[in-house]
Amino acid sequence: MKLLGFLTIFASLAGSCAFADDVGFGVNAGVHWGLGKMYNSTYTIPVRTMNTLDLQALPGVRWGNWLFGVLGEVRFVGQNTDFEQVANQNMRGTGYLLGIGGTYLLGDYKFLASFDLIGKHSLSTQDPNGNDVTYQKPRGLHLQGAYRVWREFYAELALSIESYKTSSLAGSDADISNSKFTHWNAGVGISYNF
Repeated sequence: MKLLGFLTIFASLAGSCAFADDVGFGVNAGVHWGLGKMYNSTYTIPVRTMNTLDLQALPGVRWGNWLFGVLGEVRFVGQNTDFEQVANQNMRGTGYLLGIGGTYLLGDYKFLASFDLIGKHSLSTQDPNGNDVTYQKPRGLHLQGAYRVWREFYAELALSIESYKTSSLAGSDADISNSKFTHWNAGVGISYNF
């Protein structure tokens, strides 16, 4: 019964794509701005409001209405919450993410999903001892829904959620799986898809 269900899903997806004639290179590129929260699961990093500007690109193989490839993102993160409210911690910084994902075009709508596997968030300020602090090894996802506004340009709603499993202080890595550092962000943006 499971095999029959799988074959039915595969046949419906394959039916939306012409095989040999519709295969080629494609790119989805966008810029987004949003607000979200940053914290760790034990709240030694208290919850705070963050703003994020990201630039992302997903180059890959276009197959009919589908585009499959690698999503790369560079992000610039600012902290909106006053330092005094969050133990004088400033989590402002920059980072990058890499993952696998894809887009699907449905008329004037576009949907994107990716699973993020590689990345880093580096704090802009050093700790009280003058050490650089970074968070690495994220597991997360991007979800986006978009509407075509002009030619190949889309207005988007975007959501991203990342949980980092390693922190690095002065070049020494520590496993923080039991106290995951999480950043989620919801925003708006514009993208170009060809």
